[in-house]
Amino acid sequence: MAINFYDDISLDGQQLQDASIDILASQPAAGAGSYQGRIIFNQATSALEYYSGSGWVSLDGTGNVDSVTAGIGLHNSGSASAVVIEAGYGGAGINNIVTDATGSGTLATTSRVLVSNGNSVVDYPISDLATLLASGVSSIDTTDTGFISMTPTTATSGAVTLTASLSATGTPSSTTYLRGDNTWDTPAGNTNTEYTLPVTNGTSPIIKLTDNSATPVVVSQVFLSGTSNQIVATGSGGDTITYSLATNISAPGSVTTGGAATIGTTLNVTGATTLQGTLDVTGVATFTAIPTMPSSGTSAATDAASKDYVDGVVAGGLIFQGSYSAASTGPNSSALQGWTYAVSVGGTGGGYWSPALEEGDLIIAESPNPSTQADWTILQNNVVLATNSTAGIAMFEESKGFAATVTAGSPALITNPVYSGTTTASQVPVITTSQWGTVTDITNTAISIASTAVTDFGNAAQTQINLNSQATTITGTAGGATVFAVPHTIAAGVNVSVQVYAVSGGATVYPRIERSSTTNVNVIFKTAPANGTAFKVLLF
Repeated sequence: MAINFYDDISLDGQQLQDASIDILASQPAAGAGSYQGRIIFNQATSALEYYSGSGWVSLDGTGNVDSVTAGIGLHNSGSASAVVIEAGYGGAGINNIVTDATGSGTLATTSRVLVSNGNSVVDYPISDLATLLASGVSSIDTTDTGFISMTPTTATSGAVTLTASLSATGTPSSTTYLRGDNTWDTPAGNTNTEYTLPVTNGTSPIIKLTDNSATPVVVSQVFLSGTSNQIVATGSGGDTITYSLATNISAPGSVTTGGAATIGTTLNVTGATTLQGTLDVTGVATFTAIPTMPSSGTSAATDAASKDYVDGVVAGGLIFQGSYSAASTGPNSSALQGWTYAVSVGGTGGGYWSPALEEGDLIIAESPNPSTQADWTILQNNVVLATNSTAGIAMFEESKGFAATVTAGSPALITNPVYSGTTTASQVPVITTSQWGTVTDITNTAISIASTAVTDFGNAAQTQINLNSQATTITGTAGGATVFAVPHTIAAGVNVSVQVYAVSGGATVYPRIERSSTTNVNVIFKTAPANGTAFKVLLF
């Protein structure tokens, strides 16, 4: 019995070797067995035959030609039994493209030329070409612009003379120029004018640009002014501007004096002021900001304390600065020697402390501007024995599985001589430990599975097989469906194997299979199966 394929077979350019065409005793009767394109070997005629759609055509190898029809430019000079196809060179009824292939001499109005006319070639009298060339310009239409005048300005056919000229008024010459309003004009002569800059208006001087005409005209002017409580600007009729300080000066920013400063009245300092000499205030001195004191030197009993004096007094003492959280950041890098902090939240300070600080510890700066842990003294608070819930001192005893030495706080386990491995694939290691967690023995034990466990394993394995396989029945419909969607839940998605067999007889068949998605397979028949014909689709 033949294997049924329900879709086309492509060999992708490969050879079909050692094959035989469908051998039949005679032509199939008209109907289902005779379809367009079918090829058979007819034993009755000993010839290949194919079905054209209307009848069977024999390929017996005789190679006869039943008829020949000449096309455009060709004709049959022979007969039906001895066909001769050649180019036509004239004659009634011959629609050729060559009228004379051997003529010579001077062209005349009766001569003809070949011309492309769309998708064909047509011959015309040469007089038609002469008429076309003599016709001249078919049509021309120009438009005047604001500066160029064109003639003609209307549509004109035939031979046309086109002229253009500038449309500007006036007379062009070497001494005139074309203005933007489209006129020729003579450039105006240069006129030099003398101007003066008189200063007027007293305390608010004005610089005026004035011409030297009989009646002076102010062309432009600049207004000058001073600043309140700072600079005073004064103008006069003598074209002079005088700048002076205001009677009451208000400095907008810092004031620096390199010598003695004498204040005859009230001193009001509202910003930063640096004195590098003597300040003598005979009135009242008011400071709205803290003045800068000398950074060094010995202070008398009646003088303000200098920074150097204060640093000397507090040097060597512990100065409590409050709490410090070591959760994420390091300590104050601007701390002075002796500054002390209480750790409120333990941590590494973002990697600054190792080991981490704990709540209750004290840290003391050993030098100004500390930058590393070595610049601090750490006083531990939790110096009790450790418990399951309390951090503290721990002991690692050799008798309890630890080595005799502890390096940098890290204990090591004792060397265990009992380690061994499995010797066969059917064994597993059984490990025995002490109460301290150290391994005391390892033995190889054969794997043993109870019969009930084997049953459970078989059921579990079958469950997994069922999850990864599926059998679905598809059936031909009265509507002639060719595509059958088969949804599935197999975890492999598109990586499924598909097999189809006919329910009747159980023979495997070969429709086209498309894995359209991870949850669906399409079974496609080129020709719709008969209504009610059932197939089983197996997915693995």
